[in-house]
Amino acid sequence: MASRTNIPRGVVDTSVFVAGIAGFKSFVASPPNPSAALLRRWLDGGLFVWLVSEEILTEYKYVLERLGVRRHLIGVSSIGFEKRRST
Repeated sequence: MASRTNIPRGVVDTSVFVAGIAGFKSFVASPPNPSAALLRRWLDGGLFVWLVSEEILTEYKYVLERLGVRRHLIGVSSIGFEKRRST
């Protein structure tokens, strides 16, 4: 595996994150949109290091709540970040 310094690092824009989450709603064999594909590759590991701060997480949660995403699903997405950040 490549060293951590060789893995690209970046911040995912809120609109890309939301579109990716929406894409998982109908995710079957292949992702229905590029944002969902990006998130799926991140979840599978190794594509990039997702840089995230408390402020970014707060923005993600705020936008998801505003769009009517169920609260327990928003919690699941932030738990995923916490698990990935601690490893």
